Amino acid sequence: MRTGLCREAVRLGRLMAELAPRNAEAHGLLALMLQQHAHSSARVSASGELMTLNTQPTPVAELNAAVAFGMAAGPGQGLAWIAKLAVGSPIG
Repeated sequence: MRTGLCREAVRLGRLMAELAPRNAEAHGLLALMLQQHAHSSARVSASGELMTLNTQPTPVAELNAAVAFGMAAGPGQGLAWIAKLAVGSPIG
C-alpha cells in the first residue's frame, strides 16, 4: 500500500472540498477517503501483505460493513449501526 499516495489523495480531497464547499460529492468523496485511510494500517499484515476483508481485525471489518450498509440503506441507518459498534452492542 502506498501511504504517501493515500495522504496526497486526502490532501487533494480536502482542497477540493474547500474550493467547492456546497458540492456534496466533494465532501462525500473526502469522507470516504478519510475513512479508508484511517484504517489502512489494519489492512496490512505485520509482513506487509495486504489482508482480505475476512482476515482483517474484527472492528475494522465491522466498520467497513457498517459503511457499506449505510451507503445502501441511507446515512441514518449506517450511523445508527456505527453508534452500536461504538458502545459494543450486538449488530442486527
